[in-house]
Amino acid sequence: MDLIACGFKSQLTDIRDAIRNIDILLTKSKFESKKATLEQYKNGIKADLVAKGKRQIKIIDDHCIGVTGSPIPLIYFRKLQADIYRYMAESTGIADGRVEFKEAALKTYKESVYTLKCLRELRVQQNKPDPIDSLRLGLNLNYAIFLWEIMEQKKKAIRILKREIQEALDDFDKWDQSQIEQ
Repeated sequence: MDLIACGFKSQLTDIRDAIRNIDILLTKSKFESKKATLEQYKNGIKADLVAKGKRQIKIIDDHCIGVTGSPIPLIYFRKLQADIYRYMAESTGIADGRVEFKEAALKTYKESVYTLKCLRELRVQQNKPDPIDSLRLGLNLNYAIFLWEIMEQKKKAIRILKREIQEALDDFDKWDQSQIEQ
């Protein structure tokens, strides 16, 4: 699972970095004469990000989610999809699908958080440990970033982060060394 996420995010990170670099160039007066060309190039890069993001989401839908077999991989792949939607939302304008990508990211993050919540409740009912793990922390961190940056719901993002950090600290004594090293 990690290799898939690493590969997908690596493809999109390069494109996101290129968009940011062009945005920096557009603020420099010495590039004023090249502004139209830079904007055109940036629009092409944004279109590439959206095309690759949509293709990745389809691959996850068609080849990963259907064969997960348990909640943890399902949560993992849905989180990955939400992250990809977030990348597309942050890089596009309203005319390019920003609203659609925001809504899809929000829906997918909420589904992932809900599935994780149900899994945690099931663990408690079965008297099984409910460990703090990288998936749980990563999901909540990325969801909070989405709320902060894309949805501009800063208070909600901070509440989520505070809760997760506090729960992690409360459970720290229960962790074994292998969990800490992850």
